[in-house]
Amino acid sequence: MTRGFVKMLTLSAAAFAMTLTGGLAEAAGFPEKPITMYIGFRPGGAVDTTGRIIADRISKILGQPVVAVTKAGGGGTVMATQLMNAPADGYTIGMGASAAYTLTPQLNKNIKYKIDDFTHLATLTYPSDAIVVKADSP
Repeated sequence: MTRGFVKMLTLSAAAFAMTLTGGLAEAAGFPEKPITMYIGFRPGGAVDTTGRIIADRISKILGQPVVAVTKAGGGGTVMATQLMNAPADGYTIGMGASAAYTLTPQLNKNIKYKIDDFTHLATLTYPSDAIVVKADSP
């Protein structure tokens, strides 16, 4: 990983931590216990790697552990469903691709949540998806 990328993630983590504490400023002492961060994709991928770096940085900023827990499956819908069913106490957050919240509920009627069931806290990265071909291909 480049230093620039890590620096960008650190700044994102700081902004994200301020979002967490700013919205709960009236809750004196927040956070008083570890925060669980569900990650909606398997270990080793972009979302998992970014989520674990962010969790580490937020832990240092907030002074409480942010525990990354893999909840992979369904393009992030397994994690989103778990998050929807978690207590609404600010101690369980989710890291995933936005399509799990925005697109999937519109395309799959079996999904039991809607975009309005979540509050967007921060955009951390923008994907750079690409279609490529071998360089010497015609």
